[in-house]
Amino acid sequence: MNWRKYLINLKSFTNAVKILIAMGVLFWLVYSGRLDYSVLFSVSFSSFHVLGLVVLLVSMLLQSVRWWWLLKVQNIDLSLGKVIQLSWISQFFSSVLPGTVGGELVRAYYIARSASTIAMVSVSTVLLDRAIGLYALLWLGVLPLLIVLGLPGELPLVGLQMVILISLLVVSASIMFTLVWLHPTRRLILSLMPKRLCTSLEVILGAYRTYGWTLMACFGLSLLANSLLMVAFLLLARSCTLLLIGSRFVSLVLW
Repeated sequence: MNWRKYLINLKSFTNAVKILIAMGVLFWLVYSGRLDYSVLFSVSFSSFHVLGLVVLLVSMLLQSVRWWWLLKVQNIDLSLGKVIQLSWISQFFSSVLPGTVGGELVRAYYIARSASTIAMVSVSTVLLDRAIGLYALLWLGVLPLLIVLGLPGELPLVGLQMVILISLLVVSASIMFTLVWLHPTRRLILSLMPKRLCTSLEVILGAYRTYGWTLMACFGLSLLANSLLMVAFLLLARSCTLLLIGSRFVSLVLW
């Protein structure tokens, strides 16, 4: 049997199945009314559409670069183009599947297949990339919090609840990252896990700890990417003649 020809045929068949699944999902979204293109054509085209699309693509590119840096930390040698491809596949599934976890699972599956290292190492980059993105989003949540606190008059109950919630989330996430970063607490946490898993995680976390400045750069990149996403929402709202000003816009995007 010609194994090379067999593998080529199998890959072609797999790609055909993927295309059929994607077309089926798109057809279902349109047929069920969950994806209504008529809304897009009802809005007159303007320069804000182009500018919003460019800003959105730049934001997505920065997120791919962030993940690429984390892959480099674990010595996973993938080109930036390949990382962008996997990230965009993940973005697609995050858009069509319920929630955003589905897209992350797809990304973890593809990177585990593409990388030459063990699956746990490559999947850890997906988990940390997601964690850094969410942590940066929490810090950006401080912005509408400060705006709410600066509004004149007595703080309403909902505003007070927002202040307490965002404060607890930021503090809790910061404590969690600190405990994992510090050597004594990290060893204590790992000692509670199975020995085989503990050894692998110690190597993975050790690599991240060695490149601490890279993680800080990833955090800064996350702040920039999420800020650009806010700008893209603002441009989209402007193109739809939906004017959101000041705290109303920031609160809508982040909350």
